[in-house]
Amino acid sequence: MTFKHDLLTFLTCTIGGSISDIEGDRVYQSFNSKGDIVIKSAHLGSNILFLKFDFELKEPLQLDFPAHNTPSLFFIYCMEGMIHYTKTGNKKDLRQIIKLQTAIVGNDTGIVQMRIPEEQVVSLALIQVIEDNSEISDFQKEPEYFMLKKELFKHFTRDTPIAQIDYQSSLNLGIKEQLVNIEAISHRGVVRKLLIKGIVHTVLALEIIHYEEDKFNQDVLTSNLTTSEMLRVQEALTQISDQPEYDYSIDYLCEKYGLPARKLQEGFKLLSDMTVALYVQEQRLYLAEKLIKQGDMTISEIVYSIGFSSRSYFSKIFKKKFKCSPRYYSDKCQNLNLPYTLQK
Repeated sequence: MTFKHDLLTFLTCTIGGSISDIEGDRVYQSFNSKGDIVIKSAHLGSNILFLKFDFELKEPLQLDFPAHNTPSLFFIYCMEGMIHYTKTGNKKDLRQIIKLQTAIVGNDTGIVQMRIPEEQVVSLALIQVIEDNSEISDFQKEPEYFMLKKELFKHFTRDTPIAQIDYQSSLNLGIKEQLVNIEAISHRGVVRKLLIKGIVHTVLALEIIHYEEDKFNQDVLTSNLTTSEMLRVQEALTQISDQPEYDYSIDYLCEKYGLPARKLQEGFKLLSDMTVALYVQEQRLYLAEKLIKQGDMTISEIVYSIGFSSRSYFSKIFKKKFKCSPRYYSDKCQNLNLPYTLQK
């Protein structure tokens, strides 16, 4: 099988389905008695491949990713559900990753094997980076990607041979938030590809940062909250992100998600690097920015509709966050009549 889209071709030969080009992505789809599978593949140049998987299976499925006899790094991030993976092909060596967790796997000659369970929704993203120093022209064509690959291999093989890299992270919500942005891209052609490249760059940078933080905080991260508790914290974060205008209290969140206040706050700090109150405030500000840009409400109407009780306080924290006042932002949006957006 070749590197770029070998998995998709292999699947059509083994379990059926179809491959099409949609918005510049190579897309595999299969809906049959074995379940539903959608895989989107984007080749980003310089032997960097991004794959997004969505499964709802009626029987387990095994997927193989070869290293092509050259050093490869696999970043496997689980967005929903859980999966197992192994580098040996031996069931005894299966390792599990769950929602919001990354497996970083190094390989040079063998196959990384993923096993997807049945009867559950599974969504995951995979970034495969192949080190191929024979492609000297990559440096001339895409120097930033050439240097990125060089730094990634230098970073992760600094203390460990690539064949021995098999790391499972603590939970990280920020990586999922980046990956969700890829699904939201509506642009086509070169703009779409550039946006995907930028997000994948960011995800790889976050993986490096998270890896270093895990190493530094290993004892803390594994001693205070269970996996189940962390997932409940993540559900609370998602609710607030989706509906930031509600009047949230610590007591309400603790009761709804079955967590003591100490663990709730600790989980928020680990997953968002904020307290509960700051996270609610942050999400309200992003909602306010969106509503101001739409231009259907006055500043005062927005302030009270998103849960703030003081316009002056809102203006103060909005300016601190976005480096301009709500009025200035509103005026610019209306005068320019353009999608003038302060990025989250």
